[in-house]
Amino acid sequence: PGAVDLEPWWREPLRLGIAVAVASAVGMSPRVTGLNVWVPITVAFVHQRSTSSAFATAKLRLEGTALGAVYGLFAATWATSLTNDTASLLWRWLIVIFLFPWIAVASSTRHDRENGYSGLVAAFTPLVIVVQPDPHLSFVLRLKATMFGAVLYLAVANLVFPRRAESILPRELGRALDALAAAFAR
Repeated sequence: PGAVDLEPWWREPLRLGIAVAVASAVGMSPRVTGLNVWVPITVAFVHQRSTSSAFATAKLRLEGTALGAVYGLFAATWATSLTNDTASLLWRWLIVIFLFPWIAVASSTRHDRENGYSGLVAAFTPLVIVVQPDPHLSFVLRLKATMFGAVLYLAVANLVFPRRAESILPRELGRALDALAAAFAR
């Protein structure tokens, strides 16, 4: 028998629910424009069982968003400088041509254990930037929403039933020792 998880089953969903509810309330505020969807999405993707893991995921999400947003803004600005018409078919093809290598390279890091999530986020973020009517405003709002969502979740994770590595370590060590004993018993 493995070690028992002593945390009640309802704590993690409650922690995530509180964070998403606060993020959604902030996103629906009439004073906050452009953040309505991305703050709760960031909260949901940053969520992890332990606070330290959530911090690492938030860091990767911020890195990927910043890299992808910069590239998306660069692509939109470059294509606009060549065509001067963001609604033209030529502009759309230039964006596709310009984003294809970026997406291929950034998403190739997906299987990297340390930076894979950052690469995945960096791959799709330019698409979010270039499809907006104002890429410059989208760039700023996307960065703000990601930062706000990450900070919001980390605040909730540290205030509502925080789950830190030192409380998880004895249980996980017990599971590892049980698995090792079972392997040697065969």
